[in-house]
Amino acid sequence: EDAARLIHQAIRQTTASGRSQIVQYSLDLPSGRQWFEGRTALLSPPTDSTPALVVLVARNITRHKQAEETLRLQNMYLAALHETALDLARQTGQTDLLSTILVHVNNLMGVSHSVLYVVDPVQNVLVQAVGLGRYASDTGARSRRGEGASGRAWESGQMVYVADYQTYPDRQPGYEWLRTSISVPLHVAEEVVGILGIGFEEVVELSRTQLDLLERLGSLAALALYNTRLFEQTQKLAALEERQRLARDLHDAVSQTLFSTSIIAEMTLRDLRAGGDTVDVRQRVEQLLMLTRGAQAEMRTLLLELRPEALKETSLPDLLRQLCTAFTGRTGIPVALNLGPGNRPPCRNDIKIPLYRIAQEALNNIDKHARATEVTLTLQIEGDSIYLEIKDNGRGFDTTKSATGRLGLRGLRERADAIGATLTIDSAPGEGTRVAVRLQGVEEGNSV
Repeated sequence: EDAARLIHQAIRQTTASGRSQIVQYSLDLPSGRQWFEGRTALLSPPTDSTPALVVLVARNITRHKQAEETLRLQNMYLAALHETALDLARQTGQTDLLSTILVHVNNLMGVSHSVLYVVDPVQNVLVQAVGLGRYASDTGARSRRGEGASGRAWESGQMVYVADYQTYPDRQPGYEWLRTSISVPLHVAEEVVGILGIGFEEVVELSRTQLDLLERLGSLAALALYNTRLFEQTQKLAALEERQRLARDLHDAVSQTLFSTSIIAEMTLRDLRAGGDTVDVRQRVEQLLMLTRGAQAEMRTLLLELRPEALKETSLPDLLRQLCTAFTGRTGIPVALNLGPGNRPPCRNDIKIPLYRIAQEALNNIDKHARATEVTLTLQIEGDSIYLEIKDNGRGFDTTKSATGRLGLRGLRERADAIGATLTIDSAPGEGTRVAVRLQGVEEGNSV
């Protein structure tokens, strides 16, 4: 009925105005719901004796609609992932962090009722940590292993999909409102640490894509839960080594998830390129890819801050590479990287880290002040000499008048002085800025 109404409306508008109209509508066909885009054209206007002759030419745009929905969900998931990673870095409390994740679950899954249970290993029970919607009043509720849908998900370690909870043999009292429910176990290594559940007040059928997305959200919740638990332990026990292991686990999980997001977007782009006029959607995919790569690099940088030991373990070229990727993802400004040959002489970590900080601060200054459209970063390591240069094509400034503290240049000079390097800053209004650091007589040490 909606399709017929939309088509008739477009035909009437074309008849009245003589102008072509574009209409999008969907039809439920044996193969499933299909989306179409139609364009009307007036072949002959109405006369006293004959009606108007209007033609409608339609094309199937189902793949485009599916691609747009995939991109929308991936973008929302990426935002959820990024926000969760930042909360992990800030060490947000467990309840607030898990509540935020449930909000993302509701938005991404189109549901109003969601719940997170945590496993109490001492009592060997599931305890509801947080809930939204109908689950909000059940905080603190307990259930045993194998009891109800959530207990079975805990026992089996597998997702439990209940199409209609009211006919479920092991349904629990107090859930007369619940129809379709899904319970996802939260895994850390081989251990189930909690359960993520969503509930619908009507019977719904979720696609494989939606179920996969829910499992990925479950992985995110598991990581958050495990992080907050370990942080509480490290606060009590001052277990620095455990905190470092957590950062490595977080790094691996976040990197893998974002890599998967990039692969999905790349596959969508490849499919669309073979399908005709898809310029707008392709641009959105390309934007998503850039955002994904930038967010991945940003979170790697974030994790370096969480685990300073990683700064010593990562080479300077790799540090600069992910710093620039994060910068481009955040600002949209491309960075041309010139990192020189792969074989480099070793260098002390107490030199590498200040150089990394100088590059980091220079890029932050460009982001805040330069209004640049292009940036070039060059690293040259030859013998006992290191040269680092960051150059932009921004608005520049008068170096004789500008307050160095305001532009963050004082910090650059202090870092350069601390390692005995020479700092050069060249700039003029309208001519961009060049920050160059040269260090001579570098002694061998840990690898750059």
